[in-house]
Amino acid sequence: MLRERDIPLIEDDIFGDVCFGEVRPRPVRAFDTAGNVLLRGGFSKSLCPGLRLGWIAAGRFTERVKALKYTTSMATAELQQAAVAEMLASGGYALHLRRLKAALQGQQQMLRDAILRYFPSGTEVNSPAGGFVLWARLPEARSGSVSTRPLFERARAEGIGFAPGHLFGQAGAYDDCLRLNAGYRWTNELEAAVERLGALARISTDVSVGC
Repeated sequence: MLRERDIPLIEDDIFGDVCFGEVRPRPVRAFDTAGNVLLRGGFSKSLCPGLRLGWIAAGRFTERVKALKYTTSMATAELQQAAVAEMLASGGYALHLRRLKAALQGQQQMLRDAILRYFPSGTEVNSPAGGFVLWARLPEARSGSVSTRPLFERARAEGIGFAPGHLFGQAGAYDDCLRLNAGYRWTNELEAAVERLGALARISTDVSVGC
């Protein structure tokens, strides 16, 4: 469709390096025969959140991208670029990724198990093969449809954070969903927070605990 209409696509592969499935999914760029896909990635999700260092394979748009980069931010600090380049060349980044992906897979599984253990019966949780984000969908309440917006306010008042689903859709889409972060090392404090969030979710839906 993009090729037929000559529309470029900016593909963000920022989570690609933290895929722990058997096969890393191929990007759209792998199927591009017309040079319409600009593939970009970075190290904020895999190396250091505050690094703010990335890359882009812009193909036939390279000169335009370079001009835009120059006029918007002039340059990127050289020290960070040199340090990451050395880590890539030495194999240190590959070793780091192996350890990171194993840790993320374990943390994701522990969070998923905790959601199914503490949340209302009928809660659905996805099982991605990478990254550190889990999506949960609450079951319909006895009184009808359910929204995670009131749950967000109650949880925030108790110091528990998550992203309510309506932020990622329009016209009420995903309003019964919430996004949780599995990027932190699993601790008793985190499990207690998930248990409390599950209790608040049961109040919101008036449904019994999960299996």
